[in-house]
Amino acid sequence: TVTVMLAKADARTGEIQVRVLAQQTLASDKALELWGLPKAGKPRSYGLIPASGVIKLKFNRPVEEVLQDIAALVLESSSKK
Repeated sequence: TVTVMLAKADARTGEIQVRVLAQQTLASDKALELWGLPKAGKPRSYGLIPASGVIKLKFNRPVEEVLQDIAALVLESSSKK
């Protein structure tokens, strides 16, 4: 299954808004996890997101810093934690 999302960073609010564009059917023990893939180094988890709809992620530092060296954002089906 391929999951398509739209992510939008808002420097004014310090949020990244993530919208899953097609509702996903996941097993009850699975969730979607958002990852930032840096240009170098280990991937960074930004947490679990719902399989449909929109979520706004707020960070404790400016969104520009959070995404500074991130080459791509990806979703992965992961075990619920």
